[in-house]
Amino acid sequence: MNRALASRVVTVVIIVVAVMLALLIVALEILFRLYVLLGVEAVIVGSFVGLLILIWKVWAPMNFLFTIIPEGMARIIVKAGAFDKVLIQWKGYVLDQDGNVVPGQEPWRPLGDLLGGLHFIGWPFRQVYVYRLRWTSVREDESEVPHDEVLDQVLLKDHQFLVKTADAEDSEMVPLTLKILLVMRVMNPYKAIFRVQDWIEMVFALMKPVFREYCGQHLWQEMTAQKQQMGAALLADLQATGVMARIADLYGVNLSWIGVKDVGAPPTYQEASTRQYMAERDRERTLVEADAAAQQTVIAAKAEATKIRALALAEARRVARAYASVQQFGDLGKLIRALEAAEKSPLAASLTVQAVPGLAEVLRGIFEKEVAGITPDELRRLRELLQQQPKP
Repeated sequence: MNRALASRVVTVVIIVVAVMLALLIVALEILFRLYVLLGVEAVIVGSFVGLLILIWKVWAPMNFLFTIIPEGMARIIVKAGAFDKVLIQWKGYVLDQDGNVVPGQEPWRPLGDLLGGLHFIGWPFRQVYVYRLRWTSVREDESEVPHDEVLDQVLLKDHQFLVKTADAEDSEMVPLTLKILLVMRVMNPYKAIFRVQDWIEMVFALMKPVFREYCGQHLWQEMTAQKQQMGAALLADLQATGVMARIADLYGVNLSWIGVKDVGAPPTYQEASTRQYMAERDRERTLVEADAAAQQTVIAAKAEATKIRALALAEARRVARAYASVQQFGDLGKLIRALEAAEKSPLAASLTVQAVPGLAEVLRGIFEKEVAGITPDELRRLRELLQQQPKP
């Protein structure tokens, strides 16, 4: 198997060399014809233009002698496997003596504006370093996208990474699964790539103890309801414990923001929490309904009391009028006997009122209506009221 692979590699190398030689022969032929037709000046100009095209379209995409670095990126150059230098392309930023990306004026380069992101790698035995990096990103719809890529450049701008841990517990020992969003950027490409195999994994490993300690001080329901506050608190804890400074010093990485995507508990705990929440809602609804019923009872009782007081006041006023009229009539016994006779029937009432002088005026004063409209029942109640009075 190794021999077959080696044979394929040799074949590819031979083909590449043959193609390059063929291109060189064709280029020399074109230059010779230009020299014959146009002279040495045309040959020089044509050679320069042809060399630029060759570098831009062939060599730079292959990272051969030259390379094209996108804006906000860096490439690491190694010489025979050993670190040589870092090339960056980011307007307004340069590398300091320690290899940190800092704000500054870009160094002068011949034809800098014309060449743009084209950089010279060097010669001999120099090449762009290639490495493997694994990470997870999150789309705008919050879907997770895992990456496992071989890269030949380092991203210098802020980028969002999703990290997960399943070894945290809340204050009640409920096992939790955390999904944390970290916004980070590489400040020192050499430290991030060569001091550790996977800088994202190592950075998160330093953060985990702080995250676990925070979770151990809170209930997972509280953390789920306050994700934004939790992210800010975790960032403050990392600063206070010196973890952020250590990450920057060891791995050349700057952490600028933390977000909490999810604080997950096992399904059994989630179901129990849901049942507790529903029970609490039912209890609150029952209390609200009971309070409303009590309020209605109080309102009805107050209304009934007001009605009773009004009736009592009216009755007291009627009794007062009755006493005043009786005093004007003079003989209480005679009045009672007249009422007894009148309450037997409407006819008896009419005859009695006609037979007893002054009785009609007394009844109108008490009931505030004509005698014909007074019922026998009203006459009976008046008689009973008068009979309850003490005799003089």
